[in-house]
Amino acid sequence: MIVLDTHTLLWMDRDDPALGAVARCLIEDAWRAGQVAVSAISFWEAAMLAQRGRIVLPLPAAEWRSELLQAGLRGVPLDGRIGILASQLADLHRGPA
Repeated sequence: MIVLDTHTLLWMDRDDPALGAVARCLIEDAWRAGQVAVSAISFWEAAMLAQRGRIVLPLPAAEWRSELLQAGLRGVPLDGRIGILASQLADLHRGPA
């Protein structure tokens, strides 16, 4: 299972060269096998970035999310337990959005 963070999800969706060829190939292979996921918070972060004009999504955020999920991306819901575990990660960056 590969869990994408927000910028990697955006790079995959945009076919951005910032995502290296090897990483892209690994993600595409895992995606075909139904083994790529993204946290619900990444959809929130992308929607907030679009709302603030920092990125442009190809569709309204809800439709964009729906299309990605229909294409085989797995959504991982956020709950309190996950939130607490995430707060305990070392070197957590200042994101989201």
